[in-house]
Amino acid sequence: LPPGSLAAVARGGGNVWWNAFGDPGGAALPGAPQSLLVTALSSPARVEMAWSPPASGTPQSYHVYRSRNEGPVARLTFPPVTQATFTDGVPPDGTVCYAVSAVDGGVEGPLSEWVCVARGAPGAPSGLTVTADEIVVDPRHRTPHALESSSRSAPRGSAKAAADPQHSPSAAPDTPERITAGPLPTHRVVELEWQRPIFGLAPTRYTVYRSIDGAASVPVAVLPSTAKSHVDFDVPIGTLCYTVTASNGYGEGPPTAQECTSAFVSAPAPAGENASSGAFERRARDGAVHGVRVLPPHSLRAFPNPFNPHTRIRFRLLSAAQVRVDVHDVRGRLIRRLVDAPLGAGTHVLRWNGRDARGADVSSGAYWVSVQAGAQRETLRVVLLQ
Repeated sequence: LPPGSLAAVARGGGNVWWNAFGDPGGAALPGAPQSLLVTALSSPARVEMAWSPPASGTPQSYHVYRSRNEGPVARLTFPPVTQATFTDGVPPDGTVCYAVSAVDGGVEGPLSEWVCVARGAPGAPSGLTVTADEIVVDPRHRTPHALESSSRSAPRGSAKAAADPQHSPSAAPDTPERITAGPLPTHRVVELEWQRPIFGLAPTRYTVYRSIDGAASVPVAVLPSTAKSHVDFDVPIGTLCYTVTASNGYGEGPPTAQECTSAFVSAPAPAGENASSGAFERRARDGAVHGVRVLPPHSLRAFPNPFNPHTRIRFRLLSAAQVRVDVHDVRGRLIRRLVDAPLGAGTHVLRWNGRDARGADVSSGAYWVSVQAGAQRETLRVVLLQ
């Protein structure tokens, strides 16, 4: 900067920028305005602001700055305002953040703290993942749709959990959601997982859209705002693409980026596989014949993780085997045995409700889930949050 000028750096909302200005007559740098209050209103849509003067300096005017969804910063006041109030008459939808600076003798001081409000429809859900699989469903147990519904019970410590005897420590331990034994039909499923939108007002529902082989997307599920996953059951053959939107009283927000899978494009089963019962079932009796791995690497998963009050543990078997699924604490002590039984080939889903073998709630922290199938073993770290 040229001699006789000052530079003040203002930080807020992850953005950093410099204000450079002359220093006529050595004017003092005013402080940042204080106690910024931002209120979003409707009919008509507007955002009203009020603040207190800075603790130092005697400002004659103020500048107001705005950023939407952590994007570029824009100044709204041309010229600066002389009162400690301002109304943004055309606020955009999304998460809108405001900050104010004081001007004293032509010198602009640092910005106040950023204050944000959310307006309009929610933003796009974040972190959409799509996983295709073939699962074996035992008719004696719940279907994937029922599994999804049961996964939305109240977190531990909530009013619902306190009032519901199913969630009390004295209740009997949960049984596994799905356990299979022997040859059973397989089903093509696609599991979607996402997180709530980062920007905008909170959603009241989610809509899942599916496209087949490039055709127009159509809604396949409408879910409550508590949902963070969905199982699309018995999907058609072809390239499947999914998007998810969030909605509230203002309307439907933008969709996520499209996620696709071609796992179910029609193709002959590999040699040595039983095509009539799915790509994951092999002809085997004890899981150790022909030197075939029973438990593929990295097939053990848990969702959600971290979790509260329970998590679903999913693993895949390439052939029938005697399987034992245990939960240990970080010291190696056995907390719960979820299953010890012969299971058939395919993908299996169990649920752990965060309780030990006696049915008592375990403390928050990290635990190890292990799946022993024949001579092979996989482990996975899960975290229970209170």
